[in-house]
Amino acid sequence: ANNGANNGSSNGASNGSHGTISLRSLQLLRPPYYFHLAGGMCLYGAMVPFWFIGAKHIQLRWHLPLRTADAMMLVPEGAIALIAPTLGFLIDAVKCSLRTQLVVAAAGAAAIAAAMLALALTTTIPPWPLVIALGAGYAVGQNMLWTTLPAVAPPHLLVLCSGLMASSLNLLPSLLPLTFSGDGTVDIVVLAAVAAAATCSFALAACACATAPNAAQQTNEDTLPVSSS
Repeated sequence: ANNGANNGSSNGASNGSHGTISLRSLQLLRPPYYFHLAGGMCLYGAMVPFWFIGAKHIQLRWHLPLRTADAMMLVPEGAIALIAPTLGFLIDAVKCSLRTQLVVAAAGAAAIAAAMLALALTTTIPPWPLVIALGAGYAVGQNMLWTTLPAVAPPHLLVLCSGLMASSLNLLPSLLPLTFSGDGTVDIVVLAAVAAAATCSFALAACACATAPNAAQQTNEDTLPVSSS
């Protein structure tokens, strides 16, 4: 009975230590999480503002009806609905490593950057394939972003890390439109650069996981109290 009471109290103490979150908790987060956070911030920072300027740019550059250009802005959301479940099934079936999943996220962000550059700088390629590539890249990047979050965040700080992610995702979409020049070509090139930054961030997260593959698990273990037998 005493052993049971002691075990219960030690378990309660462990849970209590994990329940105490402060600013010092940020010191427990490892580089893979911060690179992942930057990747998510730039991924959404590139894509969300595009919805507000993309239709007008496509209409003027390819001389399309506004209704057609507006319809193209629905492609990214439709791509998520179609691609995300299929990609999730494949990732689970193949049992991809965290590093591989982050590389896939980087590839999705790279597709966004390439499609945006083509939309901004050329008219030799019709807009539909470019917008489809844009939507596919966003679907892949977004899916991998949320799939990998629990793996790069310590389990006992997952709620905090999710909150930081939610905040970062809305940061650039709120600020970047304030810097737009009104020239669709220039503004979309800026968004392409932001997508390229997302590519680099996810790639750095993958490299960080390669050097410390169990970073999130180690962070969790570092905070576990040592119980006496």
